[in-house]
Amino acid sequence: RVCACMEDIRRVLETLTDLDGRLDQSCGPEGPLSLAVRQRLDMHNLVLAGHSFGGATTWYVSNQLPMATPSYTVRCLVMHDPWTDPLTVQQLDWGVGLPSLMLISEKWLHWQRHTACQLRMHEASLRRHGDATFIAIKGSGHLNFIDACLWLPSFFFRLCHQTGSIDLFRFFRVCNDMTHAFIDQKLHADGTRDMCAHSTTHTHDTQAPGIIMVFDKFVGSDEDMELLIDVPKLPPETR
Repeated sequence: RVCACMEDIRRVLETLTDLDGRLDQSCGPEGPLSLAVRQRLDMHNLVLAGHSFGGATTWYVSNQLPMATPSYTVRCLVMHDPWTDPLTVQQLDWGVGLPSLMLISEKWLHWQRHTACQLRMHEASLRRHGDATFIAIKGSGHLNFIDACLWLPSFFFRLCHQTGSIDLFRFFRVCNDMTHAFIDQKLHADGTRDMCAHSTTHTHDTQAPGIIMVFDKFVGSDEDMELLIDVPKLPPETR
């Protein structure tokens, strides 16, 4: 399935590149909509992102398709609770050649075999590129990352045990702010290869263990900061 998804992403990139190349041309009946889309395209500031299986696909695609061509440039990767089972051990060791952010749920943090695979991905990216961040959000579950939990009946998620105790809107605020801060920093970094430059970080002094560095553009309350867990710094027995 990751191969099939990769072909979908390849076709999307080809379509966007084609639109970008026809910026001054008429597009027939859909001309106004297509023109509006094309005028907002920035093909050299792309972000590859995915959740769950999409996270695994993001990892796979970043190693199978070129991330920088004359037509487009992918600047960074974002993986929300990536599911590692579709990937082989060899693929976990590929690493990512771009800045990457992996945000995971606390429930999956305690899935030891799976977290070990995610740590393997993270460590491979550090070896290959050096700019990789791996964060868990306290009180969250796998399905907290999708907006379906805002409109489907809450009992559905309680039955499948895939959301956490965190308030849904608070989770989305923290997750979105962290993701946007990461992307904003990488898209506005100076230079091209120098996109790997490390972010300025601050350490928040709190009583909770493993509270992590925060991107210099992320502004959150002390209560929000206490939700962030630096997974690589956790003692092995707590994962």
